[in-house]
Amino acid sequence: MRLTRKLFDVVKSGGHVLVANFVPDILDVGFMESYMGWKLIYRDRKDLLGVAGEIDLNEVDDFRLYTEATGSILFLEIVKR
Repeated sequence: MRLTRKLFDVVKSGGHVLVANFVPDILDVGFMESYMGWKLIYRDRKDLLGVAGEIDLNEVDDFRLYTEATGSILFLEIVKR
């Protein structure tokens, strides 16, 4: 939450902050953890929204949650007012 807040603080009015995270239960989790040695934190939509918990909604012009084509990565885009 602190990192998201700090990123938001340095963005000018009209600027965008984009946070990406792998979603739970993706098909490649075994490969990423076993062969690549990645120890990831997986977040669903509610959890990813939570990383913006220190940002006052009065400072936000718009936000959206979306996934890329495979649905493996979730994005939170926040637009500063």
